[in-house]
Amino acid sequence: MKRLFVSPSGGAAWQRFRIWEAAAAVFTELRSRAEAHTGRSRVYHTVLTVPYYFGDGEVIFAATLAGLRTVRVVDEPTAAAVAHGLHRWRLRGRGNVLVLHVGGGTSAAAVLTYRDGGFEGVGSAHNLRLGGDDFSRRITDHLVQLIKDRHGVDATSKDNVSLLTKIKMESERAKKELSDQHCAHVNVGIPNNAGPVMFFSEMLTRAKFEELNRDLFVRVMALVDRAMRESRLKNQSRHLVDEVVLVDRWEHEDSKDPAARQELLWRERTDEHNGAGAA
Repeated sequence: MKRLFVSPSGGAAWQRFRIWEAAAAVFTELRSRAEAHTGRSRVYHTVLTVPYYFGDGEVIFAATLAGLRTVRVVDEPTAAAVAHGLHRWRLRGRGNVLVLHVGGGTSAAAVLTYRDGGFEGVGSAHNLRLGGDDFSRRITDHLVQLIKDRHGVDATSKDNVSLLTKIKMESERAKKELSDQHCAHVNVGIPNNAGPVMFFSEMLTRAKFEELNRDLFVRVMALVDRAMRESRLKNQSRHLVDEVVLVDRWEHEDSKDPAARQELLWRERTDEHNGAGAA
C-alpha cells in the first residue's frame, strides 16, 4: 500500500497518508474553490480527468472521501482532443489523433482513434521521470557555469542559495519565452560582499536551448515512437495520424517547444486545459 509522508507548515511532525487520502485532501480544496467561484453552497458532482495509464478505482474513492459524486472519469488525452473539438469538425467521422503531453515532471504520448462517435486509446507510452523541470534544469546548469566562468562565483554553494533561486526563476522565464521567440535575455544580479552588486547578462537563443536539451527531445520523441508502434501505426506511416495535440503550457508549456514541433513534422494544436475537454 503506497503512502506519502507530509510535513505540515510550522515545523510540525511528519504525518503519513495513504495516496487516496492525500488526493481526497486535494479534491476537498478544489471543491471549496469551485463553490467559492460559482457562489453555490455545495458542489456535489465532478468529472475527473486522469493520465491515460491511471486506473479509475482509487481516484473515484478519493473523490468520494471528499464528498463528491464522480459522474465520469475521462483520460487526459481524450479530454485534450475533445477540448479542441476534433470530434466535431476536424476528424469528420473517424481518424487518428496523437496527443503528446510534456508536463512539469512527467511525459506521455497517446494515440487515439475516433470512430462511432467516441475516442478509443490504441497506443500509449509514458515516462514518469522526464518533464519540463528537466529542460529548465539544463538552462540553470548552463547559466551557473557561465556565471562561474565570468565572475568566479559558484551559485551552487550553500552561501549563494538566493542567487541560485534567482537563476532558476530566470531559467523558467527564458524557457517560456523561447516557446515563441528566437531568443530570451537573462539578467541576474550577483551579490558582492567586497563591493557593488555584479550583473550577469546573457542572451539565450532557441538554438542553444535545443542544443542543451537535445537528448531530452530524443527521449520525448521515443515516447511518440513507442505509442505509434503499440497502436500499429508505424513510424514510417505518420500520414496515418490526422491530428496532433500538444498538451500544456511551458509553465508547464513544454510541449509547445519549437524543437518538438519540428521533430513531429505534423500539424499541431496546443491545449491549455484538459478540464475544458472534460466539461
